[in-house]
Amino acid sequence: MIYRYALRHMKEGSSVINTTSVVAYQGLATLVDYGSTKGAIVGFTRALALQLASKGIRVNGVAPGPIWTPLQVASLTVEEIVVLGSDVTALKRAGQPIEVAPSYVFLASNQCSSYITGQVLHPNGYASLFSYFLHTKIIESFSFYGFSNSFRCHIFRWNHCEYLIVISKDKDTLQIIILVYVMHVSVGFFFLFINYVTNM
Repeated sequence: MIYRYALRHMKEGSSVINTTSVVAYQGLATLVDYGSTKGAIVGFTRALALQLASKGIRVNGVAPGPIWTPLQVASLTVEEIVVLGSDVTALKRAGQPIEVAPSYVFLASNQCSSYITGQVLHPNGYASLFSYFLHTKIIESFSFYGFSNSFRCHIFRWNHCEYLIVISKDKDTLQIIILVYVMHVSVGFFFLFINYVTNM
């Protein structure tokens, strides 16, 4: 592995920066091999950070979202290129390489990130689970009132798992206050909590 050779030349204060991807955190049905390797890089980054901490060498990663690179043009269809980033990010567009570069500079600089190791930066235009929530099928929805606020709950399926999302509406402002992985037992307890709140 290249790190074994590179480490011979690295001194205290050096920095290792690995490149992973938003796909490592979200998964993508059409990129199983790519997502698997990027996920492995995340685990490798965290393990290597612990291994090299005693040597004063920091190890971090960068996980870009949809970015305009030659890979996109070479691997996507015309239809996919036209909407790249617009359907899965809060900023409604793909990023430019120059918008990712500062993450590497920040992690490489001891003046900026000397107390950061084992972490991953995410320049992705907020390509989060919530953006995918917009394209998922809601299984069940219900409302309740408590703590002087009204709440709207949705149970939806994403990536073969079920999640519960609770949205609070207060003074015309929507706030997502909880997102939990749904298990039958936890849902039962949550329903008991709702009954308790609504009967207060």
